[in-house]
Amino acid sequence: MDIHLQKQFAVQADRNVNQNALFSIIETELNARGVSRDSYRLGDDPHIGLGELRLSEEDEYWVICVDERGASFNPCIFTSYFSAVNYFMFELSGTGGEAMWKKL
Repeated sequence: MDIHLQKQFAVQADRNVNQNALFSIIETELNARGVSRDSYRLGDDPHIGLGELRLSEEDEYWVICVDERGASFNPCIFTSYFSAVNYFMFELSGTGGEAMWKKL
């Protein structure tokens, strides 16, 4: 299967997103929901993964994957941070990120 994301899908660049602020809000929200910090990573944290879910921005895409023993598995690719964060929050806590959007 040959996939060309830029040719097949409209990509919305999230150039106005302050990644540090977004990650801080996500971390605060997940902490409030009782999600262990050991179960996820935000950005390009350099440590070796132990099966946690990672959210990062790769070029103009937002990628969620599982990091384990230095490799990444099962990537989910999003063209907007809104969709990526909702998926990330749901996977970790069972509910989306609706409540946190007012903080951005």
